[in-house]
Amino acid sequence: MQKTSFLTIIYFICFLTVFSNINVSLIDTPLENALKILEEASGSIILTSPDIKGTKNVTINTVNLENALDILLYSTNYEYKKISEDFYLVGNFNIKIQNMQKELSQIEFQNLDLKKISNLLILLSEKIFVIQNSNLILLNKNDQMYISLKELFEFLEAYAGKNNSVIIFSINEISENVYQFLKNNENEKEENKNVFLIKNKSSIIFLENNFEFLTRIKEVNYFEITEPFSLEKELYTFSNSDNITLGVCENELTVKYGTMKDNDSMNLNSGENSYLVIENEDKHYIIVLSYLNLNNLDIKRNDEIKPASKTSFNTEIGYQFSTNNLVYSSGIKFGKNYIKISSDLKNLFDFSISANLVKNVSLGVQFMKNLKESNVEEPNVTVFISDLQEFEQFSLYGKLGLGGTIKFHNSITNSIDFMYYDLLILNEIFGNNKDIHKIIFAPGVGLKVSKNDKLNPYFNFGAQYSHKLQKLNITVTYLYQMKSHKVICTFEL
Repeated sequence: MQKTSFLTIIYFICFLTVFSNINVSLIDTPLENALKILEEASGSIILTSPDIKGTKNVTINTVNLENALDILLYSTNYEYKKISEDFYLVGNFNIKIQNMQKELSQIEFQNLDLKKISNLLILLSEKIFVIQNSNLILLNKNDQMYISLKELFEFLEAYAGKNNSVIIFSINEISENVYQFLKNNENEKEENKNVFLIKNKSSIIFLENNFEFLTRIKEVNYFEITEPFSLEKELYTFSNSDNITLGVCENELTVKYGTMKDNDSMNLNSGENSYLVIENEDKHYIIVLSYLNLNNLDIKRNDEIKPASKTSFNTEIGYQFSTNNLVYSSGIKFGKNYIKISSDLKNLFDFSISANLVKNVSLGVQFMKNLKESNVEEPNVTVFISDLQEFEQFSLYGKLGLGGTIKFHNSITNSIDFMYYDLLILNEIFGNNKDIHKIIFAPGVGLKVSKNDKLNPYFNFGAQYSHKLQKLNITVTYLYQMKSHKVICTFEL
């Protein structure tokens, strides 16, 4: 029995040895070469960062690549990351954390919105740390690129929101295997062609998702664009005298490398990165260019729009032409919700309340009472829902109302007497940047249906002038609705 067990163990060991997928012996082998050997032995793809160093003395005898990588990378500063089946990255994935453990400098932005430069932050992710749910970054003060990065962000902070543009370019070293991987994906088969553009979208997505691991940034620079270029501008010159130049082609910024064909250049689109891959003196680089429109990078100020929670009080004086009566109103607004009381001090009393349901949609109810009626238990009631849709050049305002009478006796009965719908086109024909003066026209149509009358279509028209003082808004409004004229003057605090 013991002999049988012993033979089983021997056979099992021989089976593992004979049928191992990976069986290599490494003696003083550079780590980069050892990874190439594992790549060939496993039939997988292994891409590395450009700073892989060291040698290994180890025998690897295992059934899968992940076990082999565990053995090979043991006691080194490197790790592996599995991208997909038979596709791995190897490098120092903690380099960013190691940089952030040193003396740090904090930059908090008041004008620049970091969310609007996400593509740029991808390029610099190795050197900067963005604090989540904030608008600040951390830089390593001891890093050799600290000054240039600090100057770049100070420039963006100073000019965010202004009518200028900027070109930002960085030079990033990559490993030979990353270079060959990208080249094969672009079908660049010419042996002597040592420069190409990354046009394959899957390659761009892969690169941007792993930029921090696959590249090591060597230099970053920028220059401002105040008007379209009419001549080519040199950006960078390599040691073999080939240079990167910027020019104009059909009113679009175009980047070329010295060995590129005239028809093989890339157009820069605002907010996007463009990638130029270069082999130069046995080194491999990715030149990344970002074209940013500074006018779109600023933070939208809270004081440029009315906060949804703003509370205001208003008083109105209106004149109704059909009844020759003055109507006085007072109200309070809580953002997009309001309560309003109106009366002509003789005959009518009006109470309205409205609540915002979702964005730009409100539901409200209006109670009206004729003060001369002896029966005070019969107020007229209108339930309405309004919707405001904003477009680039105009807005559409719609209001649907159901009106009726509620009677309070031994029981409550409801009666719908009429229904109406108004649609207005709001068009601002004049307004300055701070909305101190504003004029709005609002033509439209309406339709009313009642129990006793047939369909009653009508035209609507409104015109409004508003003047904004330091703490007071004054608005004069003219309304023609349901064939009735009204002028209203509103004072809002």
